[in-house]
Amino acid sequence: MAEVSAGTLAEMLNERRHLIEIALWMFGSEPMADRIVQETYRRWYALDDEERAVITVPRAWLTKVAGGICLELLATPAPGLHGGAP
Repeated sequence: MAEVSAGTLAEMLNERRHLIEIALWMFGSEPMADRIVQETYRRWYALDDEERAVITVPRAWLTKVAGGICLELLATPAPGLHGGAP
């Protein structure tokens, strides 16, 4: 298992908090926000190394994806990630 420095861990937690705040702002629900962030990271880790390498600002990419997921959920109240209406 790779070691994570305290600085890197703090950055990761700050980034996650940023994404949670975006989802909370759009939905007002902690559980929903957490699911949105989980889906955001799932999409990040689904990228291969080459795809990730061309992303120069990962936080911006993650923010855009989290916002997109929120908009998708608001536009389609179908069951799935959120299990119904937000």
